[in-house]
Amino acid sequence: MSAAPLAAQPDGGFGALAPGDTATALLGGHLLVRLPAAAAVSARPHSIMGAPAPDETETRALIDAGPRRFVVFARELNRTAPDDFTAAVDLTYAPYREMYGALRIAAADAPEGALRVVRVEPEVSDTTREAVPLYWLLVAGPDGTVQEVGFFVNPEGARDPGARALADAIAASLQSGPRRVTREGRAVELGRGEGGTLVLDVPPGAAYARQEGPDFVVHRVEPLVPLGSAGPSGFGIYDGHHPNPPGGEGATTAPASVLGADVTWQLREEHGEAGDAYRADLILPHPLEEGAYLHVFVWAASAEDRARRMADAGALRVAP
Repeated sequence: MSAAPLAAQPDGGFGALAPGDTATALLGGHLLVRLPAAAAVSARPHSIMGAPAPDETETRALIDAGPRRFVVFARELNRTAPDDFTAAVDLTYAPYREMYGALRIAAADAPEGALRVVRVEPEVSDTTREAVPLYWLLVAGPDGTVQEVGFFVNPEGARDPGARALADAIAASLQSGPRRVTREGRAVELGRGEGGTLVLDVPPGAAYARQEGPDFVVHRVEPLVPLGSAGPSGFGIYDGHHPNPPGGEGATTAPASVLGADVTWQLREEHGEAGDAYRADLILPHPLEEGAYLHVFVWAASAEDRARRMADAGALRVAP
């Protein structure tokens, strides 16, 4: 890892930019921030068979100044903030040290009283990366959930001494927005047909997101657990005509009943230095659309958590 010198840049670099007066919504309005007029909000690229991430789960803003690029990238972590927020951030971002080296992690001044903020910053910038991180802000807002707002530059931007000042100016404008993440259990309509409405009962304490593709929809449900606790878990439901079944090698099976039909889950697990991963997959005909399928997929960090997510995912029903 090498620290590139911060050589002076021609006029028109990041130092000439400042946040404007108008607030830009991040994460569907969960957070608000002021960006320079040159900023453009643009979803991350995806494959022709893929789909952009929902606005409520991630937001990317690009600021270009000649060959230099500055990126603000915000994402929902689907985690709640414990009392010792800084310690939880330190534990959660420990793997980043393997990628970025030593990190400075400390509570930061919150631009708004309703927010708690922890800053995570590499001690040395690795300018060999396509995306060079300046720092991340972990933000806990009024609803108790945690968002990550990262500031990145390309290698050319890393040599612009105005990049960090621009990040600091944008960070100082951060405030909570009107959207809140609900923790209440609720019935979510996944789609309608002649035979009724496909409904999923989202359990209490879970976040739900809907991802729209060109000819498919993916629904994701993830429990809201404290930052720094057990590994991620959740489930998704692909609704479309081209499910992607996993390979059958090494899988075990588990019988279940979903939508009134006897079905069979395909179960897999992986164990390595990165931790344990437990997965489950199930593909069944769509109850309301001929030729379409539902591919239910589960991810978890333990067999017990996988079983809980399988039970949650099985709460599909057709309502009149």
